[in-house]
Amino acid sequence: MNHWFEGDLSLDIFDYGDLDPSVLQLVEDSISTALKPMFGKQGGNNK
Repeated sequence: MNHWFEGDLSLDIFDYGDLDPSVLQLVEDSISTALKPMFGKQGGNNK
């Protein structure tokens, strides 16, 4: 990432370890919709 980004970086870490995997996927998709990440895709990787 050093090659693509110059500036300040903010990192937030959330612990959802006790959630059911299907609920956790919904949380991840919701965060992804709100923040529009540069990498990755919505939905589980096993589809």
